[in-house]
Amino acid sequence: MTHLYNRLDGMYPNIWRANFKGAAAIDSWEKAWAEAFDEDGISMQMVADGLRACRARHDMPPSLPQFIKCCRATDDDQEKAFYIAADQMVRRHAGQPELWPSPRHFWAAQRVGGDMQHLSWRDLAGRWRAAWEQSAADVSRPIPAAAPPEQSLPAPGRTTRNEADVSRMLSEARDQVLAPRASKYPAGVDLSWTEKINDAPRNWPTISCRYAAEARAKYNLPVSDTLRKFLGKPQEVAA
Repeated sequence: MTHLYNRLDGMYPNIWRANFKGAAAIDSWEKAWAEAFDEDGISMQMVADGLRACRARHDMPPSLPQFIKCCRATDDDQEKAFYIAADQMVRRHAGQPELWPSPRHFWAAQRVGGDMQHLSWRDLAGRWRAAWEQSAADVSRPIPAAAPPEQSLPAPGRTTRNEADVSRMLSEARDQVLAPRASKYPAGVDLSWTEKINDAPRNWPTISCRYAAEARAKYNLPVSDTLRKFLGKPQEVAA
């Protein structure tokens, strides 16, 4: 907390320090902010990201709620980057055209590895944040060409979706995740992309069903009985 106080003092010289009349006021600030960080699950990495967001958004020292929003907003940005990278990795392994927003997205996905295609944001958030931070130095590093996709046959008695269809479905889910947020959902979060999946999960790949089930459960939205079974399940392509 002392380091955070000093960083804010450096960002807002004289203005930040003027809010504290003495050691007792600083001690009270440290206890209140530390307690809020613990209750809201704000990690040290999120605090660092929040400082960067705060510097870009606030000309005056932030209140506690404003600072936590900065931490959360940055975390939302990383979640969006995760979804984009997961979609591009699926395209890469399916031999489909790729459109990486930046080399950083690619190298972060490489650091996380194959789990990007099988696990959700909830499972990989910590690893993704670390990989994203490490890949900041790779923004100019070229993205290598993809190897030819391996061909495999479905197991006897089982059919699989066409890989192009899977890639298209994931792209649609990704685009809807990144769409402007609607006010009808909690805290302005747009979960409209989950509605069709919630109504007919069998029309979507398992990875999309799991993302939708977790998102709806997170914000206490109704989860259909058919979709609920995807909560916490290992991922494969739905038949």
